[in-house]
Amino acid sequence: MLKRLMVVGNPIAHSLSPRIGHYIADAMGICIEYNKMQLSADNFARELDLFFANGGDAVNITKPFKQLAYNYVVAHHSELCCEDSCNLIVAKSDDKLSGYSTDGEGFYQDLLRVFKLTNISGYNVLILGNGGVVLPLVNILCQNNVKISVLSRNNLLPYAVGSYDNLAKYDLIINTTPNTPDNSLFQLLTTHNIGKYAYDLGYTVQDSLFHDRVTHLNSNIKFANGIGMLFCIMVENFRLIYGDKFDLTLSQVDLLYNNMRGL
Repeated sequence: MLKRLMVVGNPIAHSLSPRIGHYIADAMGICIEYNKMQLSADNFARELDLFFANGGDAVNITKPFKQLAYNYVVAHHSELCCEDSCNLIVAKSDDKLSGYSTDGEGFYQDLLRVFKLTNISGYNVLILGNGGVVLPLVNILCQNNVKISVLSRNNLLPYAVGSYDNLAKYDLIINTTPNTPDNSLFQLLTTHNIGKYAYDLGYTVQDSLFHDRVTHLNSNIKFANGIGMLFCIMVENFRLIYGDKFDLTLSQVDLLYNNMRGL
Protein backbone atom coordinates (compact mmCIF):
# COMPACT_ATOMS: atom_id res chain seq x y z
CA MET A 1 0.00 0.00 0.00
CA LEU A 2 1.30 3.44 -0.97
CA LYS A 3 2.30 5.67 1.95
CA ARG A 4 2.19 9.43 1.49
CA LEU A 5 5.03 11.22 3.29
CA MET A 6 6.18 14.82 3.39
CA VAL A 7 9.06 16.82 4.87
CA VAL A 8 8.48 20.46 5.82
CA GLY A 9 10.81 23.28 6.78
CA ASN A 10 12.07 26.70 5.77
CA PRO A 11 14.23 26.57 3.74
CA ILE A 12 13.55 23.08 2.40
CA ALA A 13 14.88 22.94 -1.18
CA HIS A 14 18.19 21.49 0.02
CA SER A 15 16.58 18.62 1.96
CA LEU A 16 17.91 15.14 1.18
CA SER A 17 15.06 13.43 3.05
CA PRO A 18 12.94 12.51 -0.02
CA ARG A 19 15.98 11.11 -1.84
CA ILE A 20 17.08 9.05 1.16
CA GLY A 21 13.50 8.00 1.91
CA HIS A 22 12.93 6.75 -1.65
CA TYR A 23 16.23 4.87 -1.60
CA ILE A 24 15.38 3.05 1.64
CA ALA A 25 11.83 2.32 0.47
CA ASP A 26 13.07 0.87 -2.83
CA ALA A 27 15.64 -1.27 -1.02
CA MET A 28 12.95 -2.61 1.32
CA GLY A 29 10.41 -3.21 -1.47
CA ILE A 30 7.77 -0.73 -0.34
CA CYS A 31 6.03 2.06 -2.21
CA ILE A 32 6.02 5.66 -1.01
CA GLU A 33 5.28 9.14 -2.23
CA TYR A 34 7.64 11.56 -0.52
CA ASN A 35 7.47 15.30 -1.22
CA LYS A 36 8.86 18.42 0.43
CA MET A 37 7.10 21.69 1.17
CA GLN A 38 8.37 25.04 2.36
CA LEU A 39 6.08 26.47 5.03
CA SER A 40 5.87 29.54 7.23
CA ALA A 41 4.81 29.79 10.85
CA ASP A 42 1.53 31.29 9.63
CA ASN A 43 0.48 28.41 7.38
CA PHE A 44 2.16 25.51 9.22
CA ALA A 45 -0.94 24.18 11.01
CA ARG A 46 -3.23 24.78 8.02
CA GLU A 47 -1.00 22.86 5.59
CA LEU A 48 -0.60 19.93 7.99
CA ASP A 49 -4.37 19.85 8.52
CA LEU A 50 -4.85 19.60 4.74
CA PHE A 51 -2.17 16.95 4.34
CA PHE A 52 -3.62 14.63 6.98
CA ALA A 53 -7.22 15.33 5.92
CA ASN A 54 -6.31 14.23 2.39
CA GLY A 55 -4.88 10.91 3.52
CA GLY A 56 -1.28 11.82 4.33
CA ASP A 57 0.50 9.25 6.50
CA ALA A 58 3.46 11.06 8.07
CA VAL A 59 5.27 14.39 8.14
CA ASN A 60 8.97 14.83 8.85
CA ILE A 61 9.68 18.25 10.37
CA THR A 62 12.95 20.14 10.13
CA LYS A 63 14.12 23.62 11.12
CA PRO A 64 12.61 25.89 12.29
CA PHE A 65 9.30 24.13 13.01
CA LYS A 66 10.05 21.38 15.56
CA GLN A 67 8.53 23.35 18.44
CA LEU A 68 5.52 24.22 16.28
CA ALA A 69 5.14 20.53 15.45
CA TYR A 70 5.09 19.69 19.16
CA ASN A 71 2.41 22.33 19.76
CA TYR A 72 0.44 21.05 16.77
CA VAL A 73 0.26 17.52 18.21
CA VAL A 74 -0.70 18.91 21.64
CA ALA A 75 -3.49 20.98 20.04
CA HIS A 76 -4.89 17.84 18.41
CA HIS A 77 -5.04 16.01 21.77
CA SER A 78 -2.88 13.27 20.34
CA GLU A 79 0.02 11.17 21.58
CA LEU A 80 3.44 12.69 22.24
CA CYS A 81 6.46 10.45 22.59
CA CYS A 82 8.93 13.33 22.97
CA GLU A 83 9.70 16.44 25.01
CA ASP A 84 9.42 20.07 23.80
CA SER A 85 9.91 19.42 20.10
CA CYS A 86 9.23 16.75 17.53
CA ASN A 87 10.52 15.95 14.07
CA LEU A 88 7.98 13.28 13.06
CA ILE A 89 4.18 13.21 13.13
CA VAL A 90 2.46 9.95 12.16
CA ALA A 91 -1.24 9.45 11.43
CA LYS A 92 -2.58 6.39 13.27
CA SER A 93 -5.44 4.11 12.29
CA ASP A 94 -7.69 5.63 14.97
CA ASP A 95 -7.48 9.04 13.25
CA LYS A 96 -5.16 10.34 15.95
CA LEU A 97 -1.65 11.66 15.50
CA SER A 98 1.54 10.60 17.25
CA GLY A 99 4.50 12.96 17.61
CA TYR A 100 8.06 11.71 17.99
CA SER A 101 11.59 13.02 18.29
CA THR A 102 13.91 10.66 16.40
CA ASP A 103 16.92 13.01 16.19
CA GLY A 104 18.56 11.59 19.32
CA GLU A 105 18.06 7.94 18.38
CA GLY A 106 19.21 8.59 14.81
CA PHE A 107 22.35 10.29 16.10
CA TYR A 108 23.10 7.50 18.57
CA GLN A 109 22.59 4.70 16.05
CA ASP A 110 24.85 6.43 13.53
CA LEU A 111 27.47 7.02 16.21
CA LEU A 112 27.58 3.29 16.93
CA ARG A 113 27.48 2.44 13.22
CA VAL A 114 30.15 4.76 11.89
CA PHE A 115 32.68 4.23 14.69
CA LYS A 116 31.91 0.49 15.10
CA LEU A 117 31.01 0.85 18.79
CA THR A 118 28.82 -1.36 20.95
CA ASN A 119 28.12 1.32 23.57
CA ILE A 120 29.49 4.60 24.93
CA SER A 121 28.86 4.03 28.63
CA GLY A 122 31.32 6.01 30.75
CA TYR A 123 32.38 8.35 27.94
CA ASN A 124 33.27 11.96 28.64
CA VAL A 125 31.43 13.96 25.94
CA LEU A 126 31.69 17.60 24.92
CA ILE A 127 28.91 19.23 22.88
CA LEU A 128 29.61 22.47 21.03
CA GLY A 129 26.49 24.66 21.02
CA ASN A 130 23.26 24.74 23.01
CA GLY A 131 20.59 25.19 20.32
CA GLY A 132 17.38 23.21 19.90
CA VAL A 133 19.05 20.11 18.48
CA VAL A 134 21.10 19.67 21.67
CA LEU A 135 18.18 18.54 23.85
CA PRO A 136 17.54 15.22 22.03
CA LEU A 137 21.30 14.58 22.01
CA VAL A 138 21.54 15.20 25.76
CA ASN A 139 18.53 12.94 26.36
CA ILE A 140 19.94 9.99 24.40
CA LEU A 141 23.42 10.43 25.87
CA CYS A 142 22.05 10.53 29.43
CA GLN A 143 20.20 7.30 28.73
CA ASN A 144 23.56 5.72 27.89
CA ASN A 145 25.43 6.73 31.04
CA VAL A 146 27.84 9.37 29.75
CA LYS A 147 29.24 12.53 31.31
CA ILE A 148 28.22 15.59 29.27
CA SER A 149 29.73 19.07 29.09
CA VAL A 150 28.64 21.95 26.84
CA LEU A 151 30.68 24.73 25.27
CA SER A 152 28.61 27.56 23.79
CA ARG A 153 29.10 31.16 22.73
CA ASN A 154 26.60 32.54 25.25
CA ASN A 155 27.78 30.26 28.10
CA LEU A 156 24.20 29.29 28.92
CA LEU A 157 23.69 25.74 30.15
CA PRO A 158 19.96 25.07 29.79
CA TYR A 159 20.39 21.38 30.64
CA ALA A 160 21.73 19.52 33.64
CA VAL A 161 25.24 19.23 32.21
CA GLY A 162 28.73 20.41 33.05
CA SER A 163 30.70 23.30 31.56
CA TYR A 164 33.74 23.08 29.31
CA ASP A 165 37.16 22.39 30.85
CA ASN A 166 40.09 23.31 28.61
CA LEU A 167 42.29 20.73 30.36
CA ALA A 168 39.83 17.84 30.17
CA LYS A 169 40.12 14.93 27.74
CA TYR A 170 36.86 14.26 25.90
CA ASP A 171 36.30 10.83 24.38
CA LEU A 172 33.80 12.33 21.95
CA ILE A 173 33.32 15.92 20.76
CA ILE A 174 30.05 16.75 18.98
CA ASN A 175 29.65 19.92 16.95
CA THR A 176 26.14 21.34 16.55
CA THR A 177 27.26 24.87 15.58
CA PRO A 178 27.69 26.52 12.16
CA ASN A 179 30.89 25.85 10.22
CA THR A 180 31.50 29.53 9.53
CA PRO A 181 34.68 31.64 9.85
CA ASP A 182 33.14 33.75 12.63
CA ASN A 183 32.60 30.69 14.84
CA SER A 184 35.18 31.20 17.60
CA LEU A 185 34.34 28.01 19.53
CA PHE A 186 36.58 25.77 17.43
CA GLN A 187 39.68 27.78 18.36
CA LEU A 188 38.95 27.28 22.08
CA LEU A 189 39.57 23.56 21.75
CA THR A 190 43.03 22.45 22.89
CA THR A 191 45.18 19.38 22.36
CA HIS A 192 44.19 18.32 25.90
CA ASN A 193 40.55 18.05 24.78
CA ILE A 194 40.91 15.79 21.78
CA GLY A 195 40.18 12.14 22.47
CA LYS A 196 39.16 9.34 20.13
CA TYR A 197 36.14 10.62 18.20
CA ALA A 198 34.64 13.79 16.72
CA TYR A 199 31.19 14.07 15.15
CA ASP A 200 29.90 17.06 13.16
CA LEU A 201 26.11 17.26 12.75
CA GLY A 202 26.66 19.30 9.59
CA TYR A 203 27.52 17.66 6.29
CA THR A 204 29.23 19.09 3.24
CA VAL A 205 31.24 17.72 0.35
CA GLN A 206 34.32 19.58 1.56
CA ASP A 207 35.94 19.07 4.95
CA SER A 208 34.36 21.38 7.52
CA LEU A 209 36.12 23.97 9.69
CA PHE A 210 35.37 21.78 12.70
CA HIS A 211 37.02 18.84 10.94
CA ASP A 212 40.08 20.94 10.14
CA ARG A 213 40.43 22.10 13.74
CA VAL A 214 40.15 18.72 15.48
CA THR A 215 42.35 16.90 12.96
CA HIS A 216 44.93 19.67 13.32
CA LEU A 217 44.97 19.05 17.08
CA ASN A 218 45.03 15.26 16.67
CA SER A 219 45.69 13.75 13.25
CA ASN A 220 44.61 10.30 14.51
CA ILE A 221 41.12 11.30 15.63
CA LYS A 222 38.24 9.40 14.03
CA PHE A 223 35.80 11.83 12.42
CA ALA A 224 32.27 11.58 11.00
CA ASN A 225 29.68 14.05 9.74
CA GLY A 226 25.91 14.14 9.99
CA ILE A 227 24.86 12.55 6.69
CA GLY A 228 24.79 9.16 8.40
CA MET A 229 22.66 10.62 11.19
CA LEU A 230 20.15 11.82 8.60
CA PHE A 231 20.05 8.30 7.17
CA CYS A 232 19.58 6.67 10.58
CA ILE A 233 16.84 9.17 11.48
CA MET A 234 15.03 8.13 8.31
CA VAL A 235 15.34 4.44 9.23
CA GLU A 236 13.94 5.20 12.69
CA ASN A 237 11.11 7.22 11.14
CA PHE A 238 10.21 4.32 8.87
CA ARG A 239 10.27 1.94 11.83
CA LEU A 240 7.69 4.11 13.58
CA ILE A 241 5.58 4.36 10.42
CA TYR A 242 5.76 0.72 9.32
CA GLY A 243 6.46 -1.18 12.53
CA ASP A 244 8.31 -4.51 12.61
CA LYS A 245 9.14 -4.43 8.89
CA PHE A 246 11.82 -1.86 9.70
CA ASP A 247 13.25 -3.52 12.79
CA LEU A 248 16.69 -3.65 11.17
CA THR A 249 19.95 -4.59 12.83
CA LEU A 250 22.74 -2.02 12.86
CA SER A 251 24.76 -4.12 10.40
CA GLN A 252 21.77 -4.11 8.01
CA VAL A 253 21.48 -0.33 8.34
CA ASP A 254 25.22 -0.01 7.68
CA LEU A 255 24.92 -2.14 4.53
CA LEU A 256 21.99 -0.05 3.27
CA TYR A 257 23.90 3.16 3.96
CA ASN A 258 27.09 2.03 2.25
CA ASN A 259 25.14 0.82 -0.78
CA MET A 260 23.47 4.22 -1.04
CA ARG A 261 26.80 6.02 -0.76
CA GLY A 262 28.08 3.89 -3.62
CA LEU A 263 25.39 5.12 -6.02
